[in-house]
Amino acid sequence: MKRVAWNEGAGDLLASTLDGYPREQLADDIRNGSCELWRFDDGSYCVLEATVPGITLYVWAIAGRDLRRHSLTIVELARRRGFAWIQYRTQHRGLYRLLRHLAPTLVRHIEASHCEWCIEVAS
Repeated sequence: MKRVAWNEGAGDLLASTLDGYPREQLADDIRNGSCELWRFDDGSYCVLEATVPGITLYVWAIAGRDLRRHSLTIVELARRRGFAWIQYRTQHRGLYRLLRHLAPTLVRHIEASHCEWCIEVAS
C-alpha cells in the first residue's frame, strides 16, 4: 500500500463509491492534504482521512478487489500511525459480513439505508 497523488484513474475507480460526494471536491481534498489517496498493489484504491488525529482514521472510499485482505492492510497502517479506531459509513449490508473478522461495532444509523461503523485497532 502506497500513498499516491490524485489521478484520474483513481477517480474513475472510486466514482461509484462516493455516494453523491463531488469527485472534484474529493480531488481537491486529496491535493490539499485533508484526505489521503492510497493505492494497493493490485490497483485498488482507498481514501483515508484523520478525522481526529491520533484517534480516528476515517475510510472515505475504497474501490477494487479483495477488500478483506485490504482491510487488514488498512488496520496495520492505522496501528503504525497510532490510531485507536477506523471508522466508515456504508449502505452495503454485506460489508459487515465481509469485515466481521475485524469485529466492527455499529456507531449509528444515519439514514434508512446508511450505517456508520467503527473498528478498534489499538493493541
